[in-house]
Amino acid sequence: MNNTSQNKSLIINLVSALLIFVVNLLINFILSPFIVQNLGAEANGFVQLANTFVSYVSIITIALNSMASRFITVSLVKGEKQRANQFYSSTFFGNVILLGVLIIPIAVMIYNLQHFVNISPSLVGQVKYLFSLIFISFFLSTAAPVWTVATFVKNKIYLQSIGTMLSTLTRAIAIGLLFMAFKPKIWYLGIAAILSTLILQIWQFYCKTKELNELKVKIEDVKWENIKELLASGIWNSVNQLGILLFGGLDLIFSNLFINAKAMGIVSIAQIVPNFLGSLQSTITNIFTPNMTIFYAKGKIEALKNEIFKAGKINIALLGIPFTILVVFGQEFFHLWMPSQNSVLLQQLSVLYTLSFLLMVGIMPLWSIFVIVNKTRTNSDTVIISGVISAILTLAALKFTNLGVLAICGVSSIVAIFRNIIFVVPYSAKYIGLKWTTFFPLIFLTIFNFVVEFTLGKVLLHFMTVDSWLSLATAVIIFGLLSIVLSFVILLNRKEKAYFFNFLKKNK
Repeated sequence: MNNTSQNKSLIINLVSALLIFVVNLLINFILSPFIVQNLGAEANGFVQLANTFVSYVSIITIALNSMASRFITVSLVKGEKQRANQFYSSTFFGNVILLGVLIIPIAVMIYNLQHFVNISPSLVGQVKYLFSLIFISFFLSTAAPVWTVATFVKNKIYLQSIGTMLSTLTRAIAIGLLFMAFKPKIWYLGIAAILSTLILQIWQFYCKTKELNELKVKIEDVKWENIKELLASGIWNSVNQLGILLFGGLDLIFSNLFINAKAMGIVSIAQIVPNFLGSLQSTITNIFTPNMTIFYAKGKIEALKNEIFKAGKINIALLGIPFTILVVFGQEFFHLWMPSQNSVLLQQLSVLYTLSFLLMVGIMPLWSIFVIVNKTRTNSDTVIISGVISAILTLAALKFTNLGVLAICGVSSIVAIFRNIIFVVPYSAKYIGLKWTTFFPLIFLTIFNFVVEFTLGKVLLHFMTVDSWLSLATAVIIFGLLSIVLSFVILLNRKEKAYFFNFLKKNK
């Protein structure tokens, strides 16, 4: 694929991802307060907790699945189609075995759920039904072959975004119909999760058949040595995920066990916007991962470095805007969005959750380097160490201070910032043969861009009264447009600006 084709694919993937993210955001923007209004903050907390428990179990399956796309892509780039199909088939059968092992302990855990977490007696049955349905959705998703590899290999990430939108839309429609037709119950969200998973799997199968039909699940291609190779690399991604869970995946459990179920509900609401922004960050970063993987496979390190800087600057320009909006206009937003809740507290908790993204968003593409170069062990070690430190500090803050939910939401972000500075930035450069300071300018650009946009937002807020959805939307639109212009001036050098204008002229 030449540079022109790569750039066009990049723009198509990026624009599609942003448009579809906006659609998903609007759907969930309406859906979240609808759920809280009908079920209450505490019940909504259990919905988030069920998904958190799934993420605990997924630590095991990540060991097999996390490296599948990488190995299949590298094999196909090298022309080793048989080897690619072996990884594809081996991953599928490995997942089936893993799920067979997991089903009994999961069933026992759900049956005794009230002994693990604090649940109001009136909600015990509903919460158990919810957990059961959420785990069925997880099983359906994991049992399918890695169909997503097709859009990854063909660098058509926008197709994944379309699938996510269809899945989200299905979930929203299902919840709306169930809540309108019957008395609202927590476990209806589990039914909606299953339906949305089925739609997503159907879409992914369609994309795989259309884009990469040569990959087939074949029993004769299932090789134990391929499974061992995937596990040998992927086990460190499982360790990495465990560390990530120690960073923030225990927040709802800590809130439930060390404060109360109501606090868990508040924390679950505070996680909604940061989770959306984290999803957007992941979506944008993943758009660049196929090209980064291909450049590395071909030994084009300079092109890989340029792709990382391009990805970092786009992350800063696009994600700096919503992160800064949360900081500047967050209180007004939460007051309008969740009028029954404490808007000041929700903004504080949400900002604490996004702090590490806000100050480090430019270096997020570096996270992919450890997978691309198959150097996951050291990365995983640092994540697990940092996660343990974060969990210990959070527990200490809960025991010895009155910070409560502020400690739960803030400690992990602070620890994450130090990990990124001390390990991610220097070692990602080292692993691809570059000077350890190569990517530090991305941090400085991120912080400088935030300071400029924060100042701009405060000036706008000083001259505008934001007390309705219309006035908030007006302020955000003005802020967003001005921020894009400022980011263009701040982030792009002369060569990049010239390239941008030339590209526009060629693609009118």
